[in-house]
Amino acid sequence: MGFTTFTGKGKVSQGLRPNMAIHPHGRLSLNMAAFQSIGKPLAVVLHYDPDRDLIGVTPSDGSEPYAYPVIKPTAGNRWAIAATAYFKEIDLHPDKAVTIPATLQADGYLTCSAELARRPKRTDSASDERIEVV
Repeated sequence: MGFTTFTGKGKVSQGLRPNMAIHPHGRLSLNMAAFQSIGKPLAVVLHYDPDRDLIGVTPSDGSEPYAYPVIKPTAGNRWAIAATAYFKEIDLHPDKAVTIPATLQADGYLTCSAELARRPKRTDSASDERIEVV
């Protein structure tokens, strides 16, 4: 008798699939698969499609005045982009980091859904909670 194929649900490691993580305080990060899919650029240009609520990233050589440098990780395999102004512009304020699958489109945009990262914006009362030690 020969081998039989197990057809139950398998799981591919997150590191093998492109993804983006949206962090509080305005950081966007790409895993290695996402970073490689756009050619390991020194900088990126950030885009937004309001009709589909998609975040788009395209590679850049850094010559555009609106390009964001890609920060090489000191540990791990996530490349960071300091995107605070971008997230303010698209009104995205996550309370915690959210990792979202990313797709490389035929037109060269690496995209992910901003909708999946949307959380209610912190209110002043929530951010002003403090523990008082007596």
